[in-house]
Amino acid sequence: MQPWRGRLVAGVLAVALGGLAAWGWQRTSTAAAVRELEFKGNFYRTKWSEAEIRRGIDYYDRAIALDANALDAYGGLASAWIFLSDLHVSPRDAMPRARAAAEEVLRRDEARADAHVTLGVIKLQYDWDFAGADREFARAIELEPAFDTGARFLRGWLRMAEGRLTDAQVDLQRAVEQDPSSEMNLWSLGLSFYFARQYEAAIEQYRRAIAAEPRSYWAHMSLGWAYERQGRVADAIAAIEQARRLVDTPQVVAALVHVQASAGRRAEAEATMTSLLEYAKRKYVSPYDLATASAGLGDDAETLAWLEKAYEERSGWLALRLKIDPTFDSLRADDRFRDLLTRVGHTP
Repeated sequence: MQPWRGRLVAGVLAVALGGLAAWGWQRTSTAAAVRELEFKGNFYRTKWSEAEIRRGIDYYDRAIALDANALDAYGGLASAWIFLSDLHVSPRDAMPRARAAAEEVLRRDEARADAHVTLGVIKLQYDWDFAGADREFARAIELEPAFDTGARFLRGWLRMAEGRLTDAQVDLQRAVEQDPSSEMNLWSLGLSFYFARQYEAAIEQYRRAIAAEPRSYWAHMSLGWAYERQGRVADAIAAIEQARRLVDTPQVVAALVHVQASAGRRAEAEATMTSLLEYAKRKYVSPYDLATASAGLGDDAETLAWLEKAYEERSGWLALRLKIDPTFDSLRADDRFRDLLTRVGHTP
């Protein structure tokens, strides 16, 4: 080979290898950036306040903009929209977005167990398709039987919603055994006792959850519910006010209305209800929460009207809690309430 040809080949190879190195570095750099954005999204998604969940969504969106195949980001995005639904955003706005993200994961990889779990939650909370949710959880367990994908944990929520509380306790107890430090596992197990009207057992789990994570507003609020059912209204108010200091959601305020009324503090309960209704003019408040507050005030007609509104909005709380929630026990003989249960997919 003549010298000039050798130099030309060497130059071409140098450029090519340099390009490959730059491409490899860029790919590695992008992957690292995506992982960092997903990590931040996961952190903020679970903080329960609207601003923080939306911040998590922004991180997931940025990850997907960098890499359209970032399946973990799509999965996190679906979960974040589910967390917003009912608590801060109408299900009719949030859940279609959650479904689109979950289905995008499954379109690219049908064997993703976590995406089947997420789709199961959507079928349970939004479609009110209990059998379909069960199939999705079963598919997730089939795909990863030895790995805790959350399928059994969420199947426990499905069993609660169906009124199969003993079965729910089996799945939720297993979740606690797998991760006894998870405050969500602990207060979820507590809910299975609460809805079974086993209030002392529920309180034990809520206290364990608070010990694991003192800032768990769910555990404090649920503790207040159980205290109220025991007639310990002062303790109930203290627990729910603590929950409100942690995360001031309409759900907590509705619980406060209910317990203030139970405590005989009628004027205070009505004032809190007025503030909640004023807030609802500016921000989203789940009709289910307004029904909870109305039930505390003893207004059956208003309670049923709010529950009908929750039905129109496809509230997930109707699927998850209506059949078993002690809040509405006084209405269970009412034909209108029984008809609502049937329309949601429950047997009265």
